[in-house]
Amino acid sequence: MPIYEFVLPIENLYLKTRFFIVGNTKFFKLSSNKRREYIQLHEKISSLKELIEDQFKIGGTYASIKVDATNKEEGYKKAIEEIDTSLNIFKLYRYPNDDFYRRYFGIKGEVIPTDTRVILYKEILGGIGSYTKVEKTGFSYQYTLDKTRIAYMMNNGFGKIHQMLRNQRTKLDNRIISAINWYGKSFNSYTSNKDIIPQKDKFFEVERFIYCIIALESLLIFDREPIRSNLARRVAHLCELQYDKEKVSKTVKNLYDIRSDIIHDGIKSVSKNDLNKLLLITSATIISLVKRRNRLKINTIEDLREWLSKRDLR
Repeated sequence: MPIYEFVLPIENLYLKTRFFIVGNTKFFKLSSNKRREYIQLHEKISSLKELIEDQFKIGGTYASIKVDATNKEEGYKKAIEEIDTSLNIFKLYRYPNDDFYRRYFGIKGEVIPTDTRVILYKEILGGIGSYTKVEKTGFSYQYTLDKTRIAYMMNNGFGKIHQMLRNQRTKLDNRIISAINWYGKSFNSYTSNKDIIPQKDKFFEVERFIYCIIALESLLIFDREPIRSNLARRVAHLCELQYDKEKVSKTVKNLYDIRSDIIHDGIKSVSKNDLNKLLLITSATIISLVKRRNRLKINTIEDLREWLSKRDLR
């Protein structure tokens, strides 16, 4: 089977190191030599050469991956999925203030770059004059992968996730990776400044909220079973070394009720406080399972289910 190598530009992710590997994906800063190599490969086609010169900038961050595939289209799809998963692993280790500083990043074209929109409006009946509002979109500050963030990742199970991506994955590995990917979706940027257009920001917060609930369900719900109470207890079990179990269980139930209001009653608003609680609980739950699974001898989905059931009996 052919092997393809794909190189994609990454938006707003700044590396303080020359390169960093997540699973089979290598993130690197583009050197002048490597840029020259890419240009020389396509210099016979002037239009491609110009595109590469425009898109591939020295010092920019790029992701490289090699995949087995029957054809280039299948290879591209696999490459995008793997790179996106690797980016979502970075997002799992978000700082609490990453949202405040709008440190959003992703594959170029899939995250909205920073920009400013000016909106003109006036009151039709009885109004005098016209007005403007300014709306910020996309990211504001770079997401920087420096020694401090790398150390935080290493101390919280990154090495185990890295190996999951490199090795033949078990069903439990796939369940964990799926939860990470859903969580990563909650960290994308499509919104405007909430102080200017509140409802647009609220709508995005609702989407983020739902993605986090899906992440927890995909990790901890088995078959067709009651969700609210089971999810609350299981999250509390996994977070027991960090937080009070009763408080966590109560909080998850309250957050799940909000989810039900969104789905069934069409609620279109989620408070920033509730979203932040859910983001924190979701990442803590995933990281806790990753860090503890070897010590607890959780190697399969059945092992996880059995361990959680035993914790219920205590």
